[in-house]
Amino acid sequence: MQRKSYGGIHFQLQNTLTSHEISLSLSFSLDRARERRRERSEREMREGDREIEREISLSLSLSLSLSLSLSLSLYLSLYLSLSLSLSLSLSLSLSLARSLSISSSL
Repeated sequence: MQRKSYGGIHFQLQNTLTSHEISLSLSFSLDRARERRRERSEREMREGDREIEREISLSLSLSLSLSLSLSLSLYLSLYLSLSLSLSLSLSLSLSLARSLSISSSL
């Protein structure tokens, strides 16, 4: 027991905690700190996993978009090539018909 005096007011302090109680209190505090650290670590890992999943999803979306754009570009290129071939074929047919027409009229 300790006696203290502040400005004429007397206090009596009793040290009632045993070393065993102090040890239990410290142990509980350490366990709680470890638990909070573990929870924070798990939360950060989950957030990291979510971030990785978002990046993968974005990469897949961009890849699909690029693939579709490339397919459309190839389709349009094929269409233009066929149109040009048809146009040339028609032009040659008309030229041949004119030539035959001119030849037969002579």
